[in-house]
Amino acid sequence: MSDITLSAGVRQNLLTLQQTADLMSTVQNRLSTGNKVNSALDNPNSFFTASGLNARAGDLNGLLDDMGQSIQTIKAADQGITSITKLVQSAKAKATQAASTSSQYERKQFASQYNEILTQISDLAKDSGYNGKNLLAGDGNDLTVSFNEDNTSKLKISAVDYTDVETGLGLSELDLGSKGATSFNLSGVSETLTIEGADGGPLVSSETLVSAGSGYVAGDVLTFEDASGNAVATLTITSTTTVQDLVDTIDDVAGVNASFDEARAS
Repeated sequence: MSDITLSAGVRQNLLTLQQTADLMSTVQNRLSTGNKVNSALDNPNSFFTASGLNARAGDLNGLLDDMGQSIQTIKAADQGITSITKLVQSAKAKATQAASTSSQYERKQFASQYNEILTQISDLAKDSGYNGKNLLAGDGNDLTVSFNEDNTSKLKISAVDYTDVETGLGLSELDLGSKGATSFNLSGVSETLTIEGADGGPLVSSETLVSAGSGYVAGDVLTFEDASGNAVATLTITSTTTVQDLVDTIDDVAGVNASFDEARAS
């Protein structure tokens, strides 16, 4: 084959076309990536500067995501505290009712409702977490939020333990009628005293105060006072104390005649 001989003008045009093709490729790459510098060959200084800035932007995005998760954790705790506050108010109302009633049966019911509310508070505290972190569950749940890459700017939020209402909130369960002291005022007039069982109905004379579900337990002390407030008799309830024993104790007080109404009990 004979060699192809190019004139100087043709060679110059070919070189120009090659340069144009290279330039088009560079422009297309920049358009597709959005970057003016795509490799160290384009501009070493700009490339490594941009790489460092991109890395920092990635770190800041990660911190932003962490802050978002922390905010959700705080919101979950805030909602839990709001609900717990309402339950504490309800518990306070039940405790007030239990303290103000003279009926051992009602007192037992109010105390039981109070204790149930405390259980609800504990369960609610346990369910106030987000993404495995619960600010109301105590140890191991402290939250640390970082605001820069080297953690020199950060905020630590210490968790509280409301799952244990006695330690965290200072609320103790009420003993259902144990170790109570009930006072009766003997005023020199005819009075009717009704002792209720677990079903709310009056008891019969042979029933024991403890087993009848009246709200009394062994160790309770009944104090009887006259109109001046002076104690004239006391009865310490045991496991064998009957309703008739209570009637006899009242009847033994000077000037007092007590009897049991069997017909009313039936």
